[in-house]
Amino acid sequence: MVNLAQSSPAEGEPLSLPAQIDPRITRLLRETGFIRALKSGFGGPVHLLFPEIFRDTISRFEDVLDQRALHYHLMFAKKANKAESFVQESALAGIGLDAATVEEAANAMANGIRPDHIGISGPAKSDILLALAAQQGFLIALDSPDELDRASFIARRVGRPLRALIRLTPESQEKSRFGIAAARLSLMLDRLDDGIQLEGLSFHLSGYSIPERAEAAFTTARLLLKLRQDFPNCRKLDIGGGLPVSYCRETDWQTFLDREQPGDFHGNKRFSGYYPYHQPHDGPSALAAILDTKPSGQTHSLAALLKETGIELLLEPGRALLDQAGITLFSVQGVKDRGDYGIITADGTSFSLSEQWFDSEFLPDPLLLPARPEAPSPYPASIGGVSCLDSDMLTWRKISFPQKPRRGDILCYPNTAGYQMDSNESEFHGLPLPRKIAVGLNAPDFTWCLDETYCAATAGIDIQG
Repeated sequence: MVNLAQSSPAEGEPLSLPAQIDPRITRLLRETGFIRALKSGFGGPVHLLFPEIFRDTISRFEDVLDQRALHYHLMFAKKANKAESFVQESALAGIGLDAATVEEAANAMANGIRPDHIGISGPAKSDILLALAAQQGFLIALDSPDELDRASFIARRVGRPLRALIRLTPESQEKSRFGIAAARLSLMLDRLDDGIQLEGLSFHLSGYSIPERAEAAFTTARLLLKLRQDFPNCRKLDIGGGLPVSYCRETDWQTFLDREQPGDFHGNKRFSGYYPYHQPHDGPSALAAILDTKPSGQTHSLAALLKETGIELLLEPGRALLDQAGITLFSVQGVKDRGDYGIITADGTSFSLSEQWFDSEFLPDPLLLPARPEAPSPYPASIGGVSCLDSDMLTWRKISFPQKPRRGDILCYPNTAGYQMDSNESEFHGLPLPRKIAVGLNAPDFTWCLDETYCAATAGIDIQG
């Protein structure tokens, strides 16, 4: 039997960061015959998607909002993963989708998302996207006076007003390239005409600070209430995404940060920074904390303010909705001994594990699924891609595997659905893009289909007869 046990590193052992893994996924990984059949059947790296987990996470977000009796609109930020199955599940759940391109918006509608449930973000949208938004009724976040003028002109040409928010730059992140400072909001308001139907305000905030997002939401909500005097349709507040995912336990993350040194990595590699792989909150509980925040000097929580004033809350989680909703499998193509550690060559490239291309590393430990389990004999190894680039490393860190990996063994990277799978995918060297496979976890027997043939309305249901 494959040993999937992960333990925290003891003093003197190689640096590790065990991932938190949903029990349903652990059960799947123990079905080695099923895993190997999928992997060998499609060749190259494969991404396994878990739409049922995605569906459960949508429900957890909705529970947080329903418990506070809020008027809200949840939108999946599609940029976090291109998979069709997650869009299908979003449509079936009745939530919306945040897009930034014509292609993303068209894909959303093709998979069942209602046009009025599509939000459009990003700076300086293309003319085609603005025209499509006016024609279909998307909600656009306008980023600048120039964009507002162009959007209004296009909307008048189309003959339908464009539903819009104005995106603000919070004071705490005044150097951001997105949005406009509240002090300059009049530059936007003075340009409004019958081409634009202003429905509210949004803001862009980088990072995962709960107090900072709550403060920005309070400030923007107060400004929104003032605007209602002249713009009665201003009832929407979009707080964006920026909700965290916790990939590992707090003690393991702190141990990693305390012990990390150049010698833990192939070539003494150093990085400019890491994603905060442990968070005290996951996405739904972080949202609850934001909504329950009472900023200094306030008598009401954010949730109470929104409820009492009838403001509709919009939010756009991506990574947080995809927590535990996918894993990525590579095969071991070869292992080179380098004395005190080895270098594994996987059957793909780091373009399929996108964190490396942000001068960082995806840190949760990959799991070894050996074709022939052996008695434990730890073997440290880094993991390189199949390309001719020295920098093509999936994992620079020397991972302590329970046995020496062999050609044909499978490497499993956990929790990769959020941004890791396809943000930077490429057919470099003529390699095909990894296939995405939707796997059903809840039935007694695991089921699968290609992502592009997934139908959320019938998934897991026998409709024959």
